[in-house]
Amino acid sequence: MGWTKGASSFVKSRLFEPDELSYSNTIDKDNNGVVIQKDRIGRLISKTTFTSGAILERSYIYEEYERLCGEISPALSQILSLSGATEITQAQQEMYMTTFRYDEKNRQISKTLPGNLRIDVVYDRYGRIVLKQDNRLREMDYWSFSKYDQYGRTITLRTSQLLLVILNYFMYGWIIIE
Repeated sequence: MGWTKGASSFVKSRLFEPDELSYSNTIDKDNNGVVIQKDRIGRLISKTTFTSGAILERSYIYEEYERLCGEISPALSQILSLSGATEITQAQQEMYMTTFRYDEKNRQISKTLPGNLRIDVVYDRYGRIVLKQDNRLREMDYWSFSKYDQYGRTITLRTSQLLLVILNYFMYGWIIIE
């Protein structure tokens, strides 16, 4: 069963046809059996791990531009399977899912981890990460920022309030925010 991103939540979509998925079997580092399902274009649809005590299924959801937008944890997979739910509630999404957001250049700008822990990222015009903020920094109104040399190597990684970062940009021109 596949999942799709609806207007405000994730919904169960359809069953895949038998020839739409490819399966591969492997063994992970803990010697557990793993079944990986991929669709015709090679996107990972699910990964099922068979441990000695449980079957852990992790499902992956893609949006209309074929970018990964959600990852359903094994705990949520089990809850949905037992309840027969066809829609993931906002509370379930915040507690059990990893979600992703992208900008118009297909760069990941936000990642929300289970427990509603969000990481935001800002890029410069060269596609390098210049600002990053997680929940801990957000509470203090701080951002982690990177400074690069002329060869694109990170030369400074600091944490500061955004206002100070912007002032440094205008005064010294060493960080570019688009």
